[in-house]
Amino acid sequence: MSEKSFEESSQSSATPLNRRSKISYSSNNKRVADAMNSSRHLEAKRRLSTINPYPSHGNTISPQPSHGSTTPDSSRELEVHFSKETVMTTSLTSHSSQEARHKTFSVLQNPNDKDDIQRHVDEIEEQVKNGFDLLAPENITDDPACDPENPVYVDQVAIWDAYSLMKRVGADIQRTPCTRSRLSEEFGCEIYFKKDFMQVTGSFKERGARYFCEKLALDKKKLGVVTASAGNHAQALARHGKITGTAVTVVMPEQAPLVKVDSCRKLGARVVLHGNSFAAAKALAQMLAKNSGAVYVNGYDHPHILAGQGSIGMQNL
Repeated sequence: MSEKSFEESSQSSATPLNRRSKISYSSNNKRVADAMNSSRHLEAKRRLSTINPYPSHGNTISPQPSHGSTTPDSSRELEVHFSKETVMTTSLTSHSSQEARHKTFSVLQNPNDKDDIQRHVDEIEEQVKNGFDLLAPENITDDPACDPENPVYVDQVAIWDAYSLMKRVGADIQRTPCTRSRLSEEFGCEIYFKKDFMQVTGSFKERGARYFCEKLALDKKKLGVVTASAGNHAQALARHGKITGTAVTVVMPEQAPLVKVDSCRKLGARVVLHGNSFAAAKALAQMLAKNSGAVYVNGYDHPHILAGQGSIGMQNL
């Protein structure tokens, strides 16, 4: 077939799309993209016209039925994230899962949802605003697990118990390496580093936090524990409290690193920021535990915390 006849036959059998072949592929793609964007824009506007932008509870918004649209199942709600410029509609999320997330992160947006711990926090902070001095000697709450007049000795038996218990329950405590340091030659002795910075929350504090949570009675776990910490102990207690089903409230100074505050919340703890010093945060934590009936745990002097930290030595041996 000659080149001319081939072109004629091609033209005679061309489809409507081929007859418009002068339009470049890039132009076609642009038109398709514009049409899709326009369609999405109209759909977003239609959705916005059917929802209430002022929800009465939590982060979920129930869509209202409109003409030509179907109403979602009553047990499900449409989750919508608002920002200044965009509205992003995500997948349908069940109401029960939203409530669980709401409680886990302790986002108490509705004043009527405040639990006992939050009410006690508000009461104490109101007293402080009215002149109550938490750091005054007569107002400081004693720590029953840390009495200088009646010290509790943490011996090898307690440390062995901590080590064996965490092995029995399969606690998620990393067996970190203990490697020889090059400083050995410089100082003329054998120096080894136990690398517990490789734990999930970045420190050895996980050992004491897990042992403490395992030793708590079930009713105490439900009441919850309160601690004061600037970071490492708080993160460790938050993590293992969540694993063991222990409600954890952490009081931090207002200048605590934001990354650690965020980490504690993501790990499941309630975080209360109070005061400009660790002493002020600790005083509020002790009074909060006393008023609410929760258990106060000292991050460095509680016998179970000490025994749990001591298990690092057993791991080395």
